Amino acid sequence: MGWRPADFWAVTVTEFFDAVDIFNEMHADPDRTDPPDEDEMAKLLEKYG
Repeated sequence: MGWRPADFWAVTVTEFFDAVDIFNEMHADPDRTDPPDEDEMAKLLEKYG
């Protein structure tokens, strides 16, 4: 979503999942509208800290 690490860590869980929902809607991927699962989240944390 293009967030800086400081911005990512500053948001609440609710804000994060709202942002994921909006991001998915904006990118109109009909096959993917769910927030990341635990494995995907671990990969994101590993990649972006």
